[in-house]
Amino acid sequence: MEVGVQVVQRWILARLRNRRFFSLAELNGAIGELVADINARGPEPLTGEQRRDLLEIIDNRDGKGSLLMTSQVPISRWHEIIGHPTLGDAILVRSTVSGSASKLHKAVRRACLRHGEQRGFGHRYR
Repeated sequence: MEVGVQVVQRWILARLRNRRFFSLAELNGAIGELVADINARGPEPLTGEQRRDLLEIIDNRDGKGSLLMTSQVPISRWHEIIGHPTLGDAILVRSTVSGSASKLHKAVRRACLRHGEQRGFGHRYR
């Protein structure tokens, strides 16, 4: 997470490098506009390597303790962001069925469990 903050910080500083500000309020306003621009963009779909890394992290946590994932992306858009239907299913099933997802209703969780069992993941959640 700290690396992500550093990337954003450097991007903002680079964008403001050649500008002059005559008050702190003016500087804060310019920074606020750039932060709003970053927040409006949203995440880009994961690359193949990023998908495999995420799945590996989730698999490595299985049975070892809690897995807490936070996201600004609604669960309904995870497939779009993950960018691969099969890996998207695997990541969603592994990260939501064994625990809980605050936005999922019970019927959706049951459907995920059935889907996971059909794909061979069900043995982990019995």
